[in-house]
Order: sequence, then structure tokens, then C-alpha cells
Amino acid sequence: MSYVFDEAKQEAAQLVLDALSSQGLRLKDARLVPTKDAQHGSLASSACFGAAKQLKTTPPLLAEKLASKISLSQSRYFASVTAMNGYLNFTYSQQFYYETLSQIASSSEKPTPTKSPSSYAPYGSNASGKGKTIVLEYSQPNVGKPMHVGHIRSTIIGDCFRRLYAFNGWKAVSMNYLGDSGMQVAKLLLAIELFQDMPEPKNEKIMLEYYVKIHQKIAEDPELEKKARQLLEKIEVGDPATLKNVRYIREKSYQAFQRNYDLLGVSFDEVIGESAFIEDSKKVVQEAVKRGIASKEKTGETLAKLEPQLPNTVLLRSNGTTLYLTRDVSLAEYKHQKYRFEKSVVFTAAEQNLHFRQLLRLLELFGKPYASTYHHVGFGTIDLPSGKMSTRKGNVVFLEDVLNEAIGFALKEVQSRQQAYAPETQQEIARSVGIAALKYSVLRIQMEKNIVFVPEEAVKFDGNTASYLQYMAVRAKNVFRKGKISQLPSLPTSYAFNSKEQELVSLLSFYPSVVSSSANSFSPQALCDYAFKLATCFSSFYDACPVLKAETDEAKAARLHLVKSTQGVLESALGLLGIQVPERM
Repeated sequence: MSYVFDEAKQEAAQLVLDALSSQGLRLKDARLVPTKDAQHGSLASSACFGAAKQLKTTPPLLAEKLASKISLSQSRYFASVTAMNGYLNFTYSQQFYYETLSQIASSSEKPTPTKSPSSYAPYGSNASGKGKTIVLEYSQPNVGKPMHVGHIRSTIIGDCFRRLYAFNGWKAVSMNYLGDSGMQVAKLLLAIELFQDMPEPKNEKIMLEYYVKIHQKIAEDPELEKKARQLLEKIEVGDPATLKNVRYIREKSYQAFQRNYDLLGVSFDEVIGESAFIEDSKKVVQEAVKRGIASKEKTGETLAKLEPQLPNTVLLRSNGTTLYLTRDVSLAEYKHQKYRFEKSVVFTAAEQNLHFRQLLRLLELFGKPYASTYHHVGFGTIDLPSGKMSTRKGNVVFLEDVLNEAIGFALKEVQSRQQAYAPETQQEIARSVGIAALKYSVLRIQMEKNIVFVPEEAVKFDGNTASYLQYMAVRAKNVFRKGKISQLPSLPTSYAFNSKEQELVSLLSFYPSVVSSSANSFSPQALCDYAFKLATCFSSFYDACPVLKAETDEAKAARLHLVKSTQGVLESALGLLGIQVPERM
């Protein structure tokens, strides 16, 4: 789909390049970006900075010369072009604002007999992924351990990108790869065997007590580590009695995981555990040795040869048990065989960057055709003010407790406003607002940064928060509710948009670019930043420009389009972040 903003940008670029060509210089890029200050125009080109040196002049002089040569008599989207400190600044015409709002209104129309679903595309989306599949792996909690607040980052980031890629036409497959093998499960089985006086491990909180206690015991008696390894070997060889206990732990763990996913509004197309890849991963090791990618050491381990690019790493322990990396190679092949993806992305903490670099290198050495399309996106950790969370020490904050606390805090806020809402409506609003506050507090932070989690800060309701964005979307809805307007009037073709209106339309115009760049650069914070700017701009417009009591019928119609467009784009952006907008607040 071609958007008005993109067409305008192409027009301005061609005007700049043609003007440079008239000076005997051919460039490929006009370097156009939206201006930061509307008083300086709408789009600015910095092409003169690079061109001036080649033409043996200065950027300001070249910009002045080009501005005088550019004719806008035939321009569709620009009213003027001026030179400013070496930049060429283009100012949109009224036609640009009219066509942008018309396009948003058209994109908001649902499929009809004359407008088929295949031709319908919501505003901001594109067809970049049409016919393509992307597999997104995220959340990945370990069974037998609680889902703590640190898990929220992978879970909601992955869900955000599932939404983004699906919005852009991809078949987005969401996968949850559970840690249901390895030493953490073996140690939990050992704890259940040893601590017969403890309650039945029927939920994640009791399991955490077992897990903390077994680590304390192992520290006192290192011989217990050997027993845990023996249980791990039983898991790997498929001992029926041991696997029955593993299934029990997995079932009880996932019941707790699912409660969190239900609260977060997150779902998966496939949930699978590491244990499914144990046998295949042993074949991977055999193949690696056969190809010379790995070798069996004198100590009994099988070592992958990745030096000098990366550190060598163990693929198989001396007792014949596999590791995360071994199983991840099998998982990658499984994904490709099942989904034939064009792209596969794994979201984990950046602490695992080396692990995934080693994995990608192994896929290359195995000659996998999908190696270059297999990606890892790392992000910073979520820590407590007291320091890093540790399941072994029991120093964790349960995610479910935090989510319920956020909902409770939101409920108090809703009740304090003394609106005449029924109790069930209050609960519905509180759930939407509380979960949104927590999600947004995480998604708005740059991915690579660590987060120190303070519950009171995460669920704030003022400033750059989800509740502010939700409130602005509800405020837009209320205009139509208050005015009893069920159908949007026609957009007047000759209306002259004022500066506040122009600023808002300009911001709405490059929403498609924000959606595209957020997906391509894996930057949920860019979408958050845009949503906050849009909400702030709408608030400024709303305070300055009466809508229902506009000075003319034309102004009222145009402003109703602005309100509806802002509501739609703001709800769309929040929806991509996994945030719902309640009907009332």
C-alpha cells in the first residue's frame, strides 16, 4: 500500500535531486526527514551538506541557490520550500492534509461486498510479509520454577512483535519453548524424593520452596549433586517412572504459567519442551563428530570446535547427557522443517548472546540453508532494587503477584474518581489499565537497557504511561458519544487546516513508517514514543480547537475526522503493544 507520507517524501526527494542535477551533480539520496519544529517546515533535506563539498561551495549557499530553482507550481503535496542553515525545508500543502485524513478514513472502512477482505488493509500496515512465515520464540520459562517478573520482558516483547509482523502481512507463528529438561528439573525431582515432610508440590510457590531447599542441601552435601546427575541421566534415557514425575511437574508449572498468560492476553501457536529434542540432539552430536565440527575429548565430553571466531563449547557431557545448545540445534531444524520460515527470531536476555552466537555458528558449519535467517534478539535484565533475582535463593517477585497488584492499584484509582460505574465495569477497567501500565513501563525502555523493577513506579498513572494513552483514546471516543455521532461526515475538500490541526495530521501521516521501522529494528520503544507523542499532540489540539462547537460546519467535520483518525491510530499502536483500550475510564 502506498501512503501519502511516502508519496510526499518521494516527491520532495525528486525535486531536490532534480535541482542538484541541474548543477551537474547526480545523487541517489535526498536525505529527507520530518522536521522537529513545524515552524521550520514539514520535511527537511540535508543533501546540501554532502553536495556542497563536491560543488566547491558551502551548504547554506547551495541550499539558497537550490531553493530558488525548485518550482512547486506542479507540486501536489508542498506549498513552499525554503533554505535554512544549509537545509532545504519543504512545507506541506493543504492537499497533503486532506489526502492523509481521507486515506485514514478509507483504511478504517471494514470489508464490504464492493471492498473485499483481500483489498482491506488497516492504516499503518503494509504487505511486506505477504506469503512469508516468521517464527517468534519467546517467554520460555523453566518448569519447576516460578514465572517471576523477569519473564515479563521476553513474554510481552515477543508478543508485541508477533502482532507487528502479523499486522504487516506475515504469517506470525508464536512458540513457547519450555525448559522441561536439564539440571533444574533433576534437582527438583531429587528434592521431592528427599523432602517427604514437605507439602505436595502442587503449585509454583511450593516448588520454589523445594528448589531453594535442595540447593541449600547440595551446598552442605556435594554428594547430592551426583544424585541429581543420575536423575538427569534417567530423564535423558527416557526412564518411565522419572518421566512420569517430570510430566507432573510440567503440568503443575504450566497451570501457573497459563494464569499469567491469561492476565497478559498472550497466547501461543505452539508450546513445546526441550525434552522433545533429546534424542534428535544426540544425533546432532554424532553428525558434528562425523563432519569434524566436534570431537570427543579425553575427559569424555564432546566439544564443538568454534575457535578462533568463538569459544569452543561442550555439545555432550561425559555421561552422555545433552545441553541447551545441543537441543537448540535440533529445535532450529524442527522449526524449519515444520514451518519453512523466511525468518525465525528468538527473544531472550542478552546474557545469552554468546550462547546464540555459538548456535548460529553451528548452524553455519552444518550448512543449514536457513542459518542466515535465524536470529536472536537480546534484551537487558529486570532486577530488583536489592539486586539480581535468584530462584536458587528464593529472591524473586512472582509475576502473577505483580499483575494482580497492578490491577488492584488501578481499581483504587478507578474507584477514587467516583464515576457511576457498576462493580463489574470497574473491575474490567482496572484489569485493562493495570496490565497496560505494567506492560508499557517495560516496553518503553530501550531493549538493551537493564531495568530495576520497582512495582510502585511500574504502575504509575501520570506522565508517559499507558493509562495516559488509554485515557486520550477514550477521550476521543467520548467526543462521538457526547455528540451522539454514529457516522463520520464527509471531509470538506476546501478546508484550510490551522497549525494545531496540521501538526496532528503530520504526526498521523508517518504512523506507517513507525510501524515498519519498529518491526525491522526490533524497537518496541519506538512505537511507545510515537504513541506518547500522538497522545500529547492530540491533547494540545483538543484544548485549542473546539470540535462539537466548532466555528463552522466545515471545521466541525474536519475536526471530527481528526478525532476519529487519532482514536484509530492510537488504538492501533496500543494494540500492537498488546494494550487494550477500555470503552470508558
